Amino acid sequence: MLALRLVLPAILTSVVATATSWLALPNAPTYELPHFEGSFANLVLAMLVGPIAGLVSVAFVRIIALADRYRPKHRRRLMAPILVLGLLGLVSIPFPQLLGNGKDIAQLAFADQIPFTLLLALLLLKPAATVLCLGSGVPGGLFTPSLALGALLGGVVGHACSSLRPEMQPALAALIGAGAVLAATQGPISAVVLIMELTGRDRSFVAPLLLAVVIATLVSRMIEPRSIYDARLTDEQIAQRQKLREPPQR
Repeated sequence: MLALRLVLPAILTSVVATATSWLALPNAPTYELPHFEGSFANLVLAMLVGPIAGLVSVAFVRIIALADRYRPKHRRRLMAPILVLGLLGLVSIPFPQLLGNGKDIAQLAFADQIPFTLLLALLLLKPAATVLCLGSGVPGGLFTPSLALGALLGGVVGHACSSLRPEMQPALAALIGAGAVLAATQGPISAVVLIMELTGRDRSFVAPLLLAVVIATLVSRMIEPRSIYDARLTDEQIAQRQKLREPPQR
């Protein structure tokens, strides 16, 4: 349940942040998308991507939670980042797309500019790099890596489907996958709003995106009720956070 004491400060903060960003950032979408023609095939594509994204999201959330729980301690905290980042540097020589938070990978997937074999390789390597970095104690966010994972997953499914039905577009599948994984790992409402905000004014993908978001969220929550952020907390921390959300007693 949303409370005004929480919503109003959040809205005010968002207004200030947006107005500040206008001073330095261009008025352009973060991700450039092609225009997608509406068809029944798009909805079928969403129904295929949605459950797969839900299952992959459950695995990703649980692996992230394990990696965070078993971070190295004491002296190993000094060696683990060196070893992991060194390994990442070696692997990035044949796969330079692994470097960064995944924004460039997502943009290439949304434009259908990644070959199928490379999509498959990155689908395995990119989340592995995220998990290893987090598990070694290297700080980093999870929003864009989750989005990139969804884009790669959707791109793989889209390419597989387009080989059978050419009207199914891999670029659209990548966008649907990105939204579905974000919804399943973090939250459906924020995922839809952020995808629409990051991609500009074109809304030709809204219907299949919403369908995939609903399916992926239902599938993931039936198996794993926690989000990617809640899964990293202990039961005691969850209970304490819940108490903070409750309105004060009068």
